[in-house]
Amino acid sequence: FVALFADDKFTDEGELTLLPDSIARRFIRKLLRKVQCEAPGLKLTFSAKPFQWSESLSEAVGEVLNAMKRQRSNQPALRGDAGLGVQITCASTSMPAVIMDKETRSREAGNNPWLPYSAESLAKRTAFSKAHDLLDKTINTRTDYTFALDLDDLGRSEGDTSYIAVVHADGNGLGLLIQGLKERFPAGKNREYINYIRKFSEGVKEVAQKAQQEMIQQLIESTNKDKDKCHIESVGRKTKAIELKQDNGKCILPIRPLVSGGDDVTFICDGRIGLDLAVTFLSAFEKHSQKILPTPLTACAGIAI
Repeated sequence: FVALFADDKFTDEGELTLLPDSIARRFIRKLLRKVQCEAPGLKLTFSAKPFQWSESLSEAVGEVLNAMKRQRSNQPALRGDAGLGVQITCASTSMPAVIMDKETRSREAGNNPWLPYSAESLAKRTAFSKAHDLLDKTINTRTDYTFALDLDDLGRSEGDTSYIAVVHADGNGLGLLIQGLKERFPAGKNREYINYIRKFSEGVKEVAQKAQQEMIQQLIESTNKDKDKCHIESVGRKTKAIELKQDNGKCILPIRPLVSGGDDVTFICDGRIGLDLAVTFLSAFEKHSQKILPTPLTACAGIAI
């Protein structure tokens, strides 16, 4: 067998796969081809190690993870293709455009809804509806509320300076925890190790989802909604109430989840509630971790306003 670890350089999310040596390289080729076609711009790094079932899988995984760290640190910085001087640039990323696509969601489209997009932007736009619906069903438990799709819908107040908060949260010590399983699962306990890691990974995913649900629910509970409008009461002594917009009768929450994978969570929101939402998420993450995971976790967050 080959213990193969595939890592996404953008989010540090990775997945371990055990494959027979004869198909490992074929698997890598097919996966890379699929990524290039369906998610251009996403960069994957692979690290592999020959492995016999009689050996300790937990030790092999530790060695693969260490090799991955060294491999990633030696890679050049990510740069997109510059294109040619005669090429039009993407309206979203400034990368070379490959298609003119009709913009239907942005108010800035105006009378000219056809805008140029790069392959990366086009892939994201194609996946948007399905991803948005999945995210909405996963962490939003109310059908009369929805997430903001535009930065202008994040709840800024008229006449006030507008701020947004970008929040990224990540579990603490997850890599060290996995590395520390070598003594608990030596050679001869590979199946127990696989079952433990599988259950633990699903548990981490569940903890992050429940923490997001609790954060969104608290935001909804702080919202006053009547027939014509909805708003959040003032945040602090010197801050006005946050007036929220509506879309087809749904109140638009001043938050937009961006990443939800494993213990990694990223969202943007109105700058006035960024700290409160981050604290709520971290507290909920720790609480649900104690209930669900065999080894409880905590999380930390970085916030830019």
